[in-house]
Amino acid sequence: MKKKLIEILNVSKVLKDLTTKRFNNFSVSYKIAKAAKLVDEQNAFYVEEERKIVEHYAVKDEETGQVKIIDGNRISFANQDDAMNFNKEINELQQTEVEIFDPIDIHISDFRSGDMDLTPSDILALEGFVNFID
Repeated sequence: MKKKLIEILNVSKVLKDLTTKRFNNFSVSYKIAKAAKLVDEQNAFYVEEERKIVEHYAVKDEETGQVKIIDGNRISFANQDDAMNFNKEINELQQTEVEIFDPIDIHISDFRSGDMDLTPSDILALEGFVNFID
């Protein structure tokens, strides 16, 4: 199955949280562990590609060679064109489709008693990656 990198980034934390849950079904635990590993690999890929884009477009401090940050969290660009091209490339990177795992079926009964503390927003974030089955 293919997913956009931005979707993978958005599910990363919730899927990582899911790896801390105990399941009655070893197969579910195994699939979640493998999925989390794949998501971590895609996150690492994204971070590296994002770093390259930042390095290409951002203004560097003349003394340190580090990317210049303004207002505490914004990257400084030499001109508007660089800022626009940066945003365009980041958007393209986020929209890149990559091969990822098929959705994991988790029956509610697979959760061990007391380990099912997912919030509704967690469940929504996992949509398309995990199928929760009554």
